[in-house]
Amino acid sequence: MRIDVATPPVKQTLVEKSHFIRFSDKKIFTTLSKYLPIGRKYERLIVPNEILCNKNFLFAYIRGLADTDGCVIFSKQHQKYRYYPRVEITSKSKQFLLTILLKLEQEGFYGSVSHKGNESYRLEIPGPKNLKLWMNQIGFHNPKHNKKVEGYLRNPPKRPGPDLNW
Repeated sequence: MRIDVATPPVKQTLVEKSHFIRFSDKKIFTTLSKYLPIGRKYERLIVPNEILCNKNFLFAYIRGLADTDGCVIFSKQHQKYRYYPRVEITSKSKQFLLTILLKLEQEGFYGSVSHKGNESYRLEIPGPKNLKLWMNQIGFHNPKHNKKVEGYLRNPPKRPGPDLNW
């Protein structure tokens, strides 16, 4: 898809950490609204079929989602030090996260979706095997996430369980 238009003004809100694009071309609005929800999105947030059906698009989509709405954490898991990696993505839509989890499971990942706080849900992809698979197949573009993973790989803590052996 290619649309030739003048660059619309983009405004960023500091409170919500979001961007607003204002334009008046109905054709552009109609085309974009097929892929980007307009207004309150949580009840109708979906992964478009064009993305679900193409592994490269799916992994790029999930990478972008993790870069913006996700994090990499290392938990103690009943130890005195943080050694156990987890990739987490948060959303207000449980069904959206379950769809992503199902597609990840089809690619060899394992994880869960759980309730987090008042109105949010968390997709959790836990463990060293999942982290290795994630970095090999999906990865991150977010420098903060990459820095955490690189630090973990450079100086892995002595920990129980399997090593990543990358």
